Amino acid sequence: MKNPSNYLIAALSLILVSACEKKENDTEKPNIEIINPANHADYVIGDTIKIQIKFTDDTELKTISFKMNEENSANNIIEINKTISSKSFQIDTSYIVTTANTFDLDFTIEAFDKSGNTRLKTQHAHCNE
Repeated sequence: MKNPSNYLIAALSLILVSACEKKENDTEKPNIEIINPANHADYVIGDTIKIQIKFTDDTELKTISFKMNEENSANNIIEINKTISSKSFQIDTSYIVTTANTFDLDFTIEAFDKSGNTRLKTQHAHCNE
């Protein structure tokens, strides 16, 4: 019969070796791909602004944020905040221009991965009478 202490020593050795393995830190920022709208696109009343944004990360996304507001305004026309537990996520939404005034729109897009890396992108659109 084999000695049970040999099994215990072998198990403890495996645990110690695996605990001592160097783990690589994730330093890669998440990626944000703005599919639509094009940067500095022009719109008029009645137009639909199609919004498509793809978020990806090499390990795992944690949260994403999308905000659309009139330039120099703190009031968000659209605000999307999501907690994610996957390598990718996509926003597909739209906005119909209903104001006949000339104004600019600011888009602020942010992604965080589970390691705390972050990426921020901004984009602009113009709405004309």
